[in-house]
Formats: sequence, structure tokens, C-alpha cells
Amino acid sequence: MSLQTVRKYIRDLPAITVGRTRIYDAAYLQEITARILLNSRAQGKAGASKHEVRERRQRALELRAHGNLRYADIARLTGYKTESGVWRAINAERRQQLRVHP
Repeated sequence: MSLQTVRKYIRDLPAITVGRTRIYDAAYLQEITARILLNSRAQGKAGASKHEVRERRQRALELRAHGNLRYADIARLTGYKTESGVWRAINAERRQQLRVHP
């Protein structure tokens, strides 16, 4: 992540300026991190947790198994960008379930 991107998130936080250096309170670090993660996750950039990825895959697999839906429709419902993304996720989840429950 670039310095400009980080600056965008901390612009409105209170800081003490000494010369050209801005000093922030470390207590805001948690808030800054949360802002960056939530925003980048909303844009589909930064990592969703393993748990979230599994839930999304399982949802896609359920939709494929129970509904007679096309991959494009499943992609729209589950938030995948492409049909191939859904296809890969569904097959990965099938393999995972075979590994857990042979």
C-alpha cells in the first residue's frame, strides 16, 4: 500500500506537527487499520479472512447444488467477479469437502 493511500485515511485525525513531521497518537492505530481493511475489502482488494472465504465458497456450492443456476448468476449472488472465479471456488470447496469427509 502506498504512502498516499495511508495518508488518505489519516488526514482527518488529530496530529501534532513538528516542522514537516506529523505525529499521531498510537491510540488511533487500531482505528486506522480497521478503516483501511474495511475499505479495501469493500473494493475487493485486500484479504478476506479464511473463514469468510470458506463461507462464500460454501454458499456458491449450495447455490449450484440446489438451484439450477448458471455460474454468472451464482457470481452475482455471491460477489465473485467472474464465472470462472465461481467455478474455481465451487470445485475447490468440493475438493475440500471430499478431503474432510471422504
